[in-house]
Amino acid sequence: MKYQSGFKVLGFLVCLITAYAALAGGDPVVRALPGKPVSLDPHKFQSNAEALIDKDLYEGLTVQDEFGNPVPGMAKSWEVSEDGRIWTFHMRDDVVWSDGKPITASDFYYSFQRLANPAIKSPHRFYLDIAGLHNSQAISKGDLDVSHLGVNAADDKTLVITLDHPAHWLPALLTFPAFLPVPEHIISTTESQRGEVWAETVGVAVSNGPYTLEGKEGGEWLLQKNPNYRDAAAVKSEQIIWKEYESITEQVEQFYMGNLHISSALPDHVRALFMADDARQVQSSRTLSTYYLLLNGEDKELSPDVRRALSLALDRNAIFPFGAAGDVAWELIPPWTEGMDANNEVEKLPQYQRDQLALNALKAAGVCEDKPIELKLLSTRSESQWKDSVLVQWARLPGVNVSIEKVEMQDYIRRMNEGDYQLAFGSWIAAYNDPSAFLVLGSRRLSPRALIGIDDGYYDEFVESMWRGGTRFYKDLQERLLLRDTLVPLAHPSNVHLVQPAIQGFVTKNPEGWVHSARLSLQPK
Repeated sequence: MKYQSGFKVLGFLVCLITAYAALAGGDPVVRALPGKPVSLDPHKFQSNAEALIDKDLYEGLTVQDEFGNPVPGMAKSWEVSEDGRIWTFHMRDDVVWSDGKPITASDFYYSFQRLANPAIKSPHRFYLDIAGLHNSQAISKGDLDVSHLGVNAADDKTLVITLDHPAHWLPALLTFPAFLPVPEHIISTTESQRGEVWAETVGVAVSNGPYTLEGKEGGEWLLQKNPNYRDAAAVKSEQIIWKEYESITEQVEQFYMGNLHISSALPDHVRALFMADDARQVQSSRTLSTYYLLLNGEDKELSPDVRRALSLALDRNAIFPFGAAGDVAWELIPPWTEGMDANNEVEKLPQYQRDQLALNALKAAGVCEDKPIELKLLSTRSESQWKDSVLVQWARLPGVNVSIEKVEMQDYIRRMNEGDYQLAFGSWIAAYNDPSAFLVLGSRRLSPRALIGIDDGYYDEFVESMWRGGTRFYKDLQERLLLRDTLVPLAHPSNVHLVQPAIQGFVTKNPEGWVHSARLSLQPK
């Protein structure tokens, strides 16, 4: 694994470098992308690499303040009906696309319908179902046309969203990149007629956020301040460069050389590379994310007893580098999620007792050294060594032989979506700050990873939890999901960003991890 081997090189590098080659003030702010973007279309983005750029290019009905709270964006205000089902958003006056065309409620009406359209194949359309937009599920099944979606432009300045059930967190969900508006007047004359990829084509792409797409070359995406943005005066930097990186090692090297101002979110153990007097450049933050193990409950080798044994045998405190008490996860939902009890202590058995229960489960499954089972762990080629430590722990189970099957990232995503795996590692980042953003994984009706979910009654209980709220409802659903041992939480990782001292405005107080480029500036020399 190149991340780990690269740390040896970095140790030598740290010793050699005694000063930073600081980038000159007035230059673009250079930020790191954790990989190569596939599509900048808000309805088709695949990963955080695209979402980071989209957040700079576009602005939704709502945006986030530095703490992650939803505040007015393209909508200047909103209200909800007494039953919590009908939301009315009032558009700002005189907002326009970067090409000067006025933005109206109809732009969001079109964007919602496009997201819902099964033909678009958006990997994020299920969020419409989570929110309970009226007729969303029927449209997904092909039973109704998108024109029946519960969204309506009452006039140019008024957008009305109708839900099947209350969702108090809707304004927070609408800050998620999939709900950013897309320009119908551009898409209708490019993508449909000439087949162009409009969102990544310089000179064609049109946006409504703080920046516009100005250029791309050699793994670098150049964004230029949008003079037509509604709050252009508050945008600090004229240009942003988002640069693709393939490894943690490369980011740290480029940071030390002064070629990178801000890294992407990196694992917390990266801070070990820095001296004590470098602490000002390492900003740490907790996020609404969970790393977990997936066990395919439909695989014939993975009976309930085998899944139970594999789960019990995992000593979370021995999984590098997530041994710190703050990182270890016994529940899917991070305790600092809004609506959860941050002081909750999960009852857990000592590991030696868990090991004995694991052996008992294997015996019940008929697995032993004379009757072994062969299992494969699906992995990308860039996985880090912490996952190897899981295999070491499973090696203690007699008759359980697990090997790693490494594939390219695109194949990994495809096979995960198709359920073509026995064992796999996954992660989930909440789209909004509420337990329901995690609990959606438990519903086969809603979950993008349906093999994890439950059919019987879970969806109805999920909807009820959103109606009634309260920690008890959330915890009951979570317990029901985890008892299946198809999803085993491992860690709630903390992230770190490497930030050059010359950067101003970089604040990591948003639990979803977003830090918008519009707030950043580069201090002059």
